[in-house]
Amino acid sequence: MKLDISTFGINYEPGPNESGLRLDFLFALVPHPPAPMDEVIVVEIKRGTNADLSERKVTPDEVTKFHLYVLKVREYYQKSSEYPAVRGLMIAQGYTGQADSLRKSLEQNPDVRLAFRTWDRVIDETERMHMAWLDLSRKRADRD
Repeated sequence: MKLDISTFGINYEPGPNESGLRLDFLFALVPHPPAPMDEVIVVEIKRGTNADLSERKVTPDEVTKFHLYVLKVREYYQKSSEYPAVRGLMIAQGYTGQADSLRKSLEQNPDVRLAFRTWDRVIDETERMHMAWLDLSRKRADRD
């Protein structure tokens, strides 16, 4: 089922430095039956580099938009009697000074579960997890 972000009252408006041609991704992941619907994850993915290949730095406005996305999704699900936990994950390579301060503050807020990861960390974790799975698969396949 394709979910439109307007369902959550989120209207995308490009910022002053955005062309509007490249919409950041927003995912709400919900398990399918028979798994219980106990957690929804909102993922905001930001490009790691600018067109000139310099590191793209997320602004305070972008961090705030992400925070508001997560709050809107949480508000949407709280209308049901048994609502899932809602958390957010932003993947970006870098942050401006103010955005980094805001990011750190939001990560410490126990009311809203937000996590921020760099592309370098995502790639390292992905490689580590895949190598561990590959090692386990080899051990299982080796029946000597």
